[in-house]
Amino acid sequence: MKHTRRNLFITCAILLTIATLLIGCSAPAPAPTTSAPAATTTQAPATSKPATTAPATTAPATTAVPTTTAAPTTTAAPIKITLKYTTAEPDNSYGQAQAVIPALNAIEQRSGGRVTIQRSWAGSLLKANEEYEGIMNGVADIGRTMLYTQSNLYQITSLGMLPYAAKDPVNVYKAITDVINKGYAADDLKGLHLFTSTGTTSYCFLFRIQQPMTLDAMKGIKVRNPGGYMGAALSALGMTPVTLTPAEITDALSKNTIESVYWMRSSFVDYKTYEMGKFLLNFDANVFSTVVVLMNDKQWSSLPKDLQQIFTEELSKLQSSNPSAFAAGDKNAIDVMTKAGIKTYDWPQAEIDKARAAVLPTWNTAVEDMNKRGMNGKQVMTDFTAALQKYGENPPWKP
Repeated sequence: MKHTRRNLFITCAILLTIATLLIGCSAPAPAPTTSAPAATTTQAPATSKPATTAPATTAPATTAVPTTTAAPTTTAAPIKITLKYTTAEPDNSYGQAQAVIPALNAIEQRSGGRVTIQRSWAGSLLKANEEYEGIMNGVADIGRTMLYTQSNLYQITSLGMLPYAAKDPVNVYKAITDVINKGYAADDLKGLHLFTSTGTTSYCFLFRIQQPMTLDAMKGIKVRNPGGYMGAALSALGMTPVTLTPAEITDALSKNTIESVYWMRSSFVDYKTYEMGKFLLNFDANVFSTVVVLMNDKQWSSLPKDLQQIFTEELSKLQSSNPSAFAAGDKNAIDVMTKAGIKTYDWPQAEIDKARAAVLPTWNTAVEDMNKRGMNGKQVMTDFTAALQKYGENPPWKP
């Protein structure tokens, strides 16, 4: 019995010792719980991952940039420019209807609505002899302008009226523009921007009764004088020039005040002058050339570069489109006059050569006129004829 109790005591002691050891060994078990912050720390990268993906959340902001770049569209709204065009001609004249109006329309269209050109016709804003100074002073902004002011600019453009300068009128206007761009008329262009020189098609003779077939047969015939060097050329041919306005021509023919008219073919029909004639001589020695396309320089300088380019391209076309418009009118006029029984004829080359020699003094007169204006007449004429030759022409004057 004693032995049994002893064994039981020993057994209980052993169990108590084991329990104590077990309790001591299990004490660290909460450590993992206290290490939870470490787990929180290890989760930090997980919470930082959204931070690394933050660009994804900012990406929409990046794609939203176009919305902010649209702002310049609001701040850089297209400018609106209104300019005034002036001419002494009606809007249905050949040069205006078929050359100028298409050019002005093209400028407005190509500007994308930035430019509007107000148009004044038939001298409603400026009379013909007011256009040059009116554009310079800003009364108008643009004009296809006939020059009346006696100036170096007028003098140079009038060289195109010299007889037999060119077979193709466009080459006359190219040459005049080249000479102007050399600076000979710089003072006359202060306050102005020049686009080009231009003018009409060549002139021919309408005779009331006669049909002169030779240069000698022209002597003494009274002819309407268009002005400028054309009057001097008619005198050199032996004719008698008479100065008349277009409105006076028909009456003068009916009263035999004149026997012939030197003019464009289309003008004979426009003014019904052909009704008084019988013969049409294709002379084609002169053009009306004192016409330039100008813009007020202050307005020109204020234009953005791209609009300047558009204006230059479209208005420079008038150099050829203006005479081309008159040429179309001439063609129609020939049809009308032919149906009316008017006989059209040409001179043989031998008579043309005689006429070219007869009118040469007119070229020398032009040289003297330029000298009187303080220019080097011979040099200017040399430049003018050189330009004509460059474009394939054979003017009678030689340096």
